[in-house]
Amino acid sequence: MVNEKLVELAEFTVEELLKAGNDEGQVFITESEVVEIAYKNGEYNTCSTAFQNDINVIVMKDHKKGAHFLNKANKEAALEAVKTATEAMEAAEVDEANKIAPNQGLIEKTMGVLEPDLDKLFERMEELRATVEKEYPLISVGNIDATYSKRDMVYKNTSGTLCKEQAGSYYVGMQFAGKDGEKITSLNSCGVSTYTLDKPIIDCSDFRLALEQMEKQLDAVALEGKFTGTVMMNTGAVDQFVNYLKGVGTSGAYVLDGTSVWLDKIGEQVTSEKLSVRLDPHDERIVRGETLTFDGFKSEAYDVIENGVLKNYMIDYYISEKTGYKKALNLGNDMIIKAGDVSYQDMIKNIKKGILIDGFSGGYPAVNGDFSGVVKNGFLIEDGKISNAITETMISGNLFEMFKNIKDVSKELVCEGWGVTPYMSFDGVVISGK
Repeated sequence: MVNEKLVELAEFTVEELLKAGNDEGQVFITESEVVEIAYKNGEYNTCSTAFQNDINVIVMKDHKKGAHFLNKANKEAALEAVKTATEAMEAAEVDEANKIAPNQGLIEKTMGVLEPDLDKLFERMEELRATVEKEYPLISVGNIDATYSKRDMVYKNTSGTLCKEQAGSYYVGMQFAGKDGEKITSLNSCGVSTYTLDKPIIDCSDFRLALEQMEKQLDAVALEGKFTGTVMMNTGAVDQFVNYLKGVGTSGAYVLDGTSVWLDKIGEQVTSEKLSVRLDPHDERIVRGETLTFDGFKSEAYDVIENGVLKNYMIDYYISEKTGYKKALNLGNDMIIKAGDVSYQDMIKNIKKGILIDGFSGGYPAVNGDFSGVVKNGFLIEDGKISNAITETMISGNLFEMFKNIKDVSKELVCEGWGVTPYMSFDGVVISGK
């Protein structure tokens, strides 16, 4: 149950911001606890617990807005936050789109693990280390971080909304490289958030695939030449590129300034019908999810793209009021990408010439979708088979065109706790070696 002192503090803060002469306002108050166990340089060297409280106040008067955030939460902090936010409001410009969300009623939600089993967390962590050492002899583990985190959150606004949320979960992440004598690869990482410690961490997410491919990177060779071919992406790269697509195509900044290529295209086909992207904080595969948006609305699931058709923009209440477009129903963090009908191995068999990539390092795509960058942990694919691990490789193309040219989407889905993602392949990408 949420700490009722936080509820009392939220009620006090709302009373004080009205006393300060504001028309309306809201307050977020959180109380967090994080327990961390760390393995680094061949030994367990950290076991610590950290606590943090914070308060975030927004006030409005005559459509002018002020805000202030503090890393502490008590009555003195509340008064300071209200005072500073009010001063900021008084100096702000009038904007008719500045509004506090209407009454959402009482929202109460409890998620996950509220009483951690730290002994079991350590056991799973040590099991992961020992399994990698035994089964992947060419992998050097840099560090393993295991955490249990718990948060109480209270939100209250002048419209009458009161939200009380309590959530707790585990996270285990590992950083590693391939190493064989003098040969060593670049670093890679893998992690998972979870409510349960019922199965080995190495069997969660795509730990095993990442480790297997990293060992093969020890024999990587420089890719020669330049060609237009197929790029197959592991789930980390798929996440990265779908987030680029969401960002450039649907996010608030691009919609507000009118530069989005997808402006006024709601209901139109914008990508291959093989792409469906849903943002669902309540999906059972999502760990902790989301109860309330930052602007005070109860979080709900919605589709961004369904079978290639643009369904919604990712814009908040303010930008919705500025533009007239429908506001997003959540913060956009819990992404579920629909599975396809082709197996991972068959995706590879379907590629005449191309590459498999685990990651991408490059600048954010341009407004028109153009991108270029370096492949991380890549493999050459020829005649339906993976051949050499490759280095010194770049890919370039246009984001919007690439997602119109989806070749395959895998049946397999990887669930890390913060998203659900298939593997994907794309035709028509420029691939450049040295």
